[in-house]
Amino acid sequence: MKKYGIAPMICQVEHPEFGIIGFVVVNSSVHIRGVGGVRMTPDVSIQETKQLARAMTYKFGFLNMPCSGAKTGIIASPNWYPDRKQEVINYFGAAIGPLLRNRVYTPGPDIGFGRVELWDLLHGAGFAQGERPATERRKAAGTTGYTTAITTFQSAKAAIEILGMEMKKVKVAIEGFGMVGSTVAQFFHKEGAKVVAISNIHGAFYHPDGLIVDELIRLREQEGDKGVLQYKNAQSIAHGDLLELPVDVMIPAAKIWTIHSKNIEKLKCRIISSAANCPLHPEVENNFLKQKDIIFIPDFVANCGGVLGANLHGTTQSKLNLMHQKFGDMVLDLMRKSLKTNIAFEQLAREIAEKNIVSYQNNPQKARREAKLLDITAIFSSQRFVPSKIKDILMKRYLRKWIPQT
Repeated sequence: MKKYGIAPMICQVEHPEFGIIGFVVVNSSVHIRGVGGVRMTPDVSIQETKQLARAMTYKFGFLNMPCSGAKTGIIASPNWYPDRKQEVINYFGAAIGPLLRNRVYTPGPDIGFGRVELWDLLHGAGFAQGERPATERRKAAGTTGYTTAITTFQSAKAAIEILGMEMKKVKVAIEGFGMVGSTVAQFFHKEGAKVVAISNIHGAFYHPDGLIVDELIRLREQEGDKGVLQYKNAQSIAHGDLLELPVDVMIPAAKIWTIHSKNIEKLKCRIISSAANCPLHPEVENNFLKQKDIIFIPDFVANCGGVLGANLHGTTQSKLNLMHQKFGDMVLDLMRKSLKTNIAFEQLAREIAEKNIVSYQNNPQKARREAKLLDITAIFSSQRFVPSKIKDILMKRYLRKWIPQT
């Protein structure tokens, strides 16, 4: 983001016993706030966190929202995890409390960090009160994970239409059968596509004739991520082999940089719709986008549903219906423009994002004004006394505002 004068603010948190336990990266303060999830893995690095914050900046830019991209990485060290997990997250929350109180940074869930961990962090910062929430294994309709799955699926569906493929003949592989990945699988299954491969931290499974998605989801809901190990009607494969399967659609929904120089030439899919942030390693990103004969839908488009859904205020069902309908149409229009102009879809989407980023960067007053309007509308539309019809009108206005016009 240097060419736009955006330099990241990086905060490092150190624990008196465990040393460095994580980082917060906010790309710019000009947009009033930085927004992005908290990733908690054993190997998260400051480089990864910076890359993820950059991806979030493009996501907000693509949706024309007055927010800056941000990200937090917490190192889930075996020295404290899980015995002292809650204690360390509380400590981290207290350490970054000034960023939260001054609205420099707004956190959210990400890999390894769900609503329970988010409560612990906010509790440490002095915000969350009351009872600690229970662990969740599914994303309910309307939550950020569910709406992320909507845009990931609708993006892939638009590419399927562009290629003239029949959904019932489409084969899908999903890398990362978590809360988002499992919901994407469910959407494909309902439309008649075959989900032939899935993976999570515990294993990867493949069946060329399709997996029983409902059974996999049932096992995960009942037993957690390890539940998929009980699924018998599939071949166990190596995690890396999933990305090289001969499928039509690949959904990266796991960690960062899973597509890299050692497997880039082995991809056999026709469409990549990125539920995960930054699935392409920087060393292959430019080459891949120029040379591979694959429709690549970047993260800041495909998985922007979490951000979009969180800022649409109406009844849950009407919000979800409009996201299914309008977002897919927008992506389809952009893909048609890509074909007409012979400019890669990823490049067109990036140009939209950068235009909006520059607009806010050059006009901080506009960013602040839009941010206040966002807050006022969100507060007003959340009130119980506001009729559902009014909420739906507000939500439709949001939709016209935030979904890019091509």
